[in-house]
Amino acid sequence: MSRRYDWEMIAKLTREGKTARQVSELLGCTKKTVHRVRLATGTAQQIPEFAGKPITAERLEQIRSMVEDGTPVREIEKTLGTSHQTVNKYFPGASWSREQISEHTSVIQRARWAATS
Repeated sequence: MSRRYDWEMIAKLTREGKTARQVSELLGCTKKTVHRVRLATGTAQQIPEFAGKPITAERLEQIRSMVEDGTPVREIEKTLGTSHQTVNKYFPGASWSREQISEHTSVIQRARWAATS
């Protein structure tokens, strides 16, 4: 199999949603090769369908609803295909600060420790 063919197959499988592990197993190459080729071919990250498009009132309402429900920004990103910059632009303060994240982690760790004692 020629190198160019591998690149085309890796890009094709990536666009189909295959993980680096799946691609490497299918083509008999390493995950590092898959990552390197993805970077070289511009398929390193799948582009959300809404990337670069103006935000609609409907999408803004979906984000607002999730923010008000206390959904983490990372979950909003994954669910709606938006970026944290968009969420922070329209809903400043929706993200937790580093201090809040740290405090939350500490509380969870103390609760786990108490549960095992």
